[in-house]
Amino acid sequence: MRNYKGISAQDFFMLAENRFMNSKSFYEEKKELIKQKIILPMRALTLDLNEFVLGVDGEIYTNPVHQVSKVRRDTRFSVDKSLYRENLWVGFSRYKKEFPLAPSFWLEIFQNGYTCGIGFFYSTPHLMEIYRKEILANKSKFGKIIKSLEKLGIETYGDTYKKSKAGDVPPALAPYYNKKNVGFFKFTQGLADIESETFVDKIIEIYKEFVPMYKFLLTVSEKEITDRINAGGM
Repeated sequence: MRNYKGISAQDFFMLAENRFMNSKSFYEEKKELIKQKIILPMRALTLDLNEFVLGVDGEIYTNPVHQVSKVRRDTRFSVDKSLYRENLWVGFSRYKKEFPLAPSFWLEIFQNGYTCGIGFFYSTPHLMEIYRKEILANKSKFGKIIKSLEKLGIETYGDTYKKSKAGDVPPALAPYYNKKNVGFFKFTQGLADIESETFVDKIIEIYKEFVPMYKFLLTVSEKEITDRINAGGM
């Protein structure tokens, strides 16, 4: 039995209204309703998805309270000083203090749809150097993973180097090879899916397609850790 029972699109719109008002008093008035109608269901969704992601990677940190983003924005380092967000996300990654560069599964719900995907939220030049080495050492394997994702309409994120990095990489893989950071996601238009408990199954089916790439990126991050240990960096 699923913990998640759905979030109505109308209830989710409360986040947009709250962001528009941008008022602490307005938020305090709506806070409990937002918690009951949106935050708690998001945590229930996370509980259901945790079962799947732990089957992929048993090191993933699971605590729904911490995995669901907050409504209140941290504006200390942001040009946008809006107090509240109108979107919410959940993340599934290893404990950051021990695995700071591990890839993540994630799901983000916007007012017009949702995205789910995997990737590095933070990278270093050395991490991406290892990533490129892994591609060169496993061209066929990486190419098959990419083809599978492309058939599903998966998009990629991350800045690309203006000058191509050295390496005998096939042209079809070059856009993924020359990345400063990398991740993959699928966007679904509309919020009809989130209103049913079957939303869990829809996300799991997409996540299944990401598993081979997640494991590829996980190998990259684990080799980066090994390099740092050997260099006396941990």
